[in-house]
Amino acid sequence: MDLAAFLGGLHADAGHYEVAAALLEPALDQIEDPAKRADVCRTLGDVYLHTGDRDKAVATWQRLVDLAPDDPFAYEELAAVYEENLMWAEAIAVRKQLVERNAANPYLQCRSWRDIGADYERLDQPADAIASYERALDLASPGNWLYDDVKDRLVGVYDRRGDLEGLLAYLDAQVGSGEADLAIHELKASVLQR
Repeated sequence: MDLAAFLGGLHADAGHYEVAAALLEPALDQIEDPAKRADVCRTLGDVYLHTGDRDKAVATWQRLVDLAPDDPFAYEELAAVYEENLMWAEAIAVRKQLVERNAANPYLQCRSWRDIGADYERLDQPADAIASYERALDLASPGNWLYDDVKDRLVGVYDRRGDLEGLLAYLDAQVGSGEADLAIHELKASVLQR
């Protein structure tokens, strides 16, 4: 990382946001290493957010994907930045872009739908969370850690809503499709016992 970016980071840490922005903005255009560029984008966006310029912060963070539009990690980084700043709707939009751009990667799509579901939960939109988790579950392989994680999240949403009947209807549909694994049958039995 060059001297201007290093000094800009120090000024940002010290709360000298105007000086930090003046150093980081031109340094950002000079950095070619994606990891270093991501660090400077994060820092500069945080600087703008601290100065009250949310639009400029968002535009700066958006540069993560503008500079590397084919890099799925850039989208994940941008979504993580939004989540750290409690900007759930923005994070969802970025993760949906990631899903669209990676149609041939079911693992990445599954993780993205899982994270979208979590963001919908944070927005207190359980129906959207359920739909996202169901899409993620369709992309995961039974017995895989990600499948189990998504299944637990899906059950958690139904449970918090007190909608075990809705969960049973979902499980019945899974069993009826003929593609249900043993875990779905066990889960259905567990719900029926409640």
